[in-house]
Amino acid sequence: MLLKPNRTSAYISTIFMDSREDLEHLKAIRNMVKNLNRDLKRQKARDRYDKKGPLQFYVKLQGRLGRNKKGPIADMYRKLWRQGGPVCVSVDDAEYCDVFLYRRYRYR
Repeated sequence: MLLKPNRTSAYISTIFMDSREDLEHLKAIRNMVKNLNRDLKRQKARDRYDKKGPLQFYVKLQGRLGRNKKGPIADMYRKLWRQGGPVCVSVDDAEYCDVFLYRRYRYR
């Protein structure tokens, strides 16, 4: 697990997908957010921007390919990058992921 500087305030950490410790860390973060959301719901906490909606949070994983990854999937993503395509990759294809904690908004 890494903590990279110069990230947004929602950034928590970077986890490597092949590390058992990092995946356990991710599981602990998700359980913490689940318990937090449950407690906020019990207390009927409201978002100050949306008085009707409950205050809730969610964990987002942003997949990253890594510099030295080889193979057809890596080639496909690199080709998309050169054409102005997505910088992020699927979590299944990622070498590591950035973990973010965001507030859930209800859109109508």
